[in-house]
Amino acid sequence: MKIVVIGGTGLIGSKTVAILRQCGNEVVAALPQSGTKTITSEGLKKVMAGAQVAIDLANSPSSDDKAVLEFFESSGRNLLAAELEAGVRHHVALSIVGIDRSPEIGYFRAKMAQEKLIETSGIPYTTIRSTQFLEFLGSIADAGADRNTVRISPGLFQPIAADDAEGSAVVGRAALGHSYCMTQRSAADGTGKAGAVLITRPEPGASDTAARVAAIGLLPIVAPLLDIRPLPIRLPPERIAAVVLASGNAVDALAALCRSLPMLTVGAATARRAGQAGFTNLASADGDAVALAALVRARVRPSDGTLLLAAGQGQSVTLAADLRASGYRVARRVAYAAMPVPHLPDQARAALEDHRTRTVLLFSAETARHFLRLVRQAGLLGALADREAITIGPRAAMALRQVPWARIRVAAKPTQDDMLALLQ
Repeated sequence: MKIVVIGGTGLIGSKTVAILRQCGNEVVAALPQSGTKTITSEGLKKVMAGAQVAIDLANSPSSDDKAVLEFFESSGRNLLAAELEAGVRHHVALSIVGIDRSPEIGYFRAKMAQEKLIETSGIPYTTIRSTQFLEFLGSIADAGADRNTVRISPGLFQPIAADDAEGSAVVGRAALGHSYCMTQRSAADGTGKAGAVLITRPEPGASDTAARVAAIGLLPIVAPLLDIRPLPIRLPPERIAAVVLASGNAVDALAALCRSLPMLTVGAATARRAGQAGFTNLASADGDAVALAALVRARVRPSDGTLLLAAGQGQSVTLAADLRASGYRVARRVAYAAMPVPHLPDQARAALEDHRTRTVLLFSAETARHFLRLVRQAGLLGALADREAITIGPRAAMALRQVPWARIRVAAKPTQDDMLALLQ
């Protein structure tokens, strides 16, 4: 994975770059000295080409209120525009706790302006509001010095040290799952919490799952077994009554074609992803393909027009047949291909060899079958006897029963929320 770190040689940037590189990611520390200047946009297009994640740790060279605001606004606009053009999937930025409570401070106003640009960019993002770093205490005191007198603010805060395990990983923790490196490092060197969960779903959903698992207090280990590749689709010539989605992976292929149309989704996660892509007329079935078909019947009449069913290669064939049997005209279009990875990812192998990894999350029957093929190929089937599997539905659970597990559990409803509830 290519990760671009703006400000990659600073106090936090240098440590972030080192951590991410430890696990084999392609990490670019973008600097003005090397030709990347966010304030003018020089070099941004080149450095962002092929990047999946951008981490913004840049800081203003001036402390003047006007100059700081101009830096973060200009730099932020240029950087986010370059990310949009390059198709960056996740933006991470470092900010400060409590900036909205102290708008009289010019630097804080500038950071708030930066956050606003990020929020309205349309790029999935994580903004880390950290407390001040312990290493900055000297400069904070110097800023309040007047000859032999030092004026210190009475405000209380809890600093974080950049050199301890928490401080050095603060940026990577927020990008957990967006950067596989952080999950691998935690599993390998013991910095993670007791109890690890292997996440096998593809990106970008894996990143969301990893963040949710981390919030529970468990260590997520991200090892996608499928590579999702959007495919160009052709819209049907007739009037489209609604777009039907059984997977969020189809959103990317549709984003530029039909944002104004009603969209009916299989679940809330797919609806959220469609909302992030600019779709506004959304309704979720909060269930499976059967529930989605029921939602279509409740919301759309066959006489309203054609249903555009965007699906993966070989997917939603039964759903299309079900809707056609109910009298609907269905234009099923292949919006993406799910390409299986050829070998068990290193992070999955390490997880199965690590006694702390107790649970494997499997989000589809296809993933479950491929997982067993890769584990068998790696000679690790015996490791599953000590692990539990949590699956999104009975079809995925059935695919796993050909080998012994400690336990196989099925989510009450085919949603991520119900899967994660079994981890509590």
